Amino acid sequence: MQPERALPDKEKQFSEWYSEILERAELVDIRYNVKGFVVYRPNLMRIINLIRNELESSLISRGHQQVMFPIVIPMSYLRKEQEHVTGFEAEVFKIRAEEGEEELALRPTSETAMYPMYALWVHSYRDLPLKLFQTGTVYRKETRATKPLIRGREFFWIEAHDAFENKEQALTQVIEDIEITKEALRKFGLAFIVVEREEWDKFPGAEKTFAFDCLMPDGKVLQIATTHYLGTKFSKPFEVIYLDRAGEKKNVHQTCFGPGISRMAAAVISIHGDEFGLVLPFDVAPIQVVIVPIPKEGKEKEVIAKAKEVEERLEKIHIRTLVDASDERPGAKFYKYELIGTPMRIEIGEREVSERKLTFFRRDIRKRWEVEECELEVEVLKHKEDILKNLTNRSNEKLKNAIVRINTKEELKESNNKIILMNFCGNQQCAERIKYDTKGYEVRGSRIDKPEDVWGPCAWCGSEAKKVVIAARAY
Repeated sequence: MQPERALPDKEKQFSEWYSEILERAELVDIRYNVKGFVVYRPNLMRIINLIRNELESSLISRGHQQVMFPIVIPMSYLRKEQEHVTGFEAEVFKIRAEEGEEELALRPTSETAMYPMYALWVHSYRDLPLKLFQTGTVYRKETRATKPLIRGREFFWIEAHDAFENKEQALTQVIEDIEITKEALRKFGLAFIVVEREEWDKFPGAEKTFAFDCLMPDGKVLQIATTHYLGTKFSKPFEVIYLDRAGEKKNVHQTCFGPGISRMAAAVISIHGDEFGLVLPFDVAPIQVVIVPIPKEGKEKEVIAKAKEVEERLEKIHIRTLVDASDERPGAKFYKYELIGTPMRIEIGEREVSERKLTFFRRDIRKRWEVEECELEVEVLKHKEDILKNLTNRSNEKLKNAIVRINTKEELKESNNKIILMNFCGNQQCAERIKYDTKGYEVRGSRIDKPEDVWGPCAWCGSEAKKVVIAARAY
């Protein structure tokens, strides 16, 4: 860990703060020297794995099964669905083919890798629903400025690809995908907006696209998960056909779901962090409670023994606990665990041992207090819940304060680093004009978590409004 010094002001200098926290908390190393590719270090991978486990457990508990497909996709597969390839081909990393072999692509997403196999596996209604997912990395030739975890050429996510007999079943799955994401984000203390993307902004090849946006400290939003109703747009070209109960051949209806693990980690880091480092809720904290012994000469054994006793008690209630008995001075340990976001610290010295008390410290509020040793488990579990509640309230309050309702073009132009709620005509040309004239405000779609009725004409062009949309600058 680097020596203690204040981080930049996150709200005023987010980019500088973010770069420093990634380096100083030993989360990523950007020195790999390939644009858009970084090394995920152990401190980050522990967070990544906790996010992944939460999402995978939710999928498995709802009937999904895990698979792993090759990272390469034949270009003939990628080009089978025209809308899809038009949306992705410019971003594809291609692998030079040997003479006589087909050109390959590193997967930008896995529809075209998986669905040729679905055509081999699905024969009748008895094979449905088919609900499979894989966890891994995808590759897109991002041309804009890259930012670790937020926008890169390689990122870590989960893809769930499901096939059903009909549209109703598929749309029910989309609702389930939304619930899975909501449950995870609530455990991570993150506020979010759920929108249905506009027609021109859907996933390439989808009938409907729903997305989760989180507000970042600089006022931009970060898309961290999407789910799509694909209809039969992929099952027709890939011939994913089943015999229904009447013996007729039909194309399956499909969905795909992509929670972005890298981006969820970026949101947790960015939204909760402060000038002292990371602030992690219990569910994504690799070390939930750190115990720091502060032994006095001649009393080392008693202090270390008490620390180990406390560790054992917390592990019995499934709290991830660490006793740091290293030779570092206590102050350096305090700084280290505050920097990496450990939610709670327990300090044990000679006085604590003799008085049978424990000194607690909470990272999110940076408060220290004493507790009777006999109250250990109750105290930790109480504050575990309260930390999540506090971080959630902070996140929700920031999102609430960032949303501004506007009525005119002038109000939109004057809005800076806000999320805009506005009446909209629904025309793509109008959305493109908004983005150009406001230097980046994008029509993100219509909220489905908090639907709104139109209250006036389109705020930008003045014509009849057909919907209320969210507009924001985005990563």
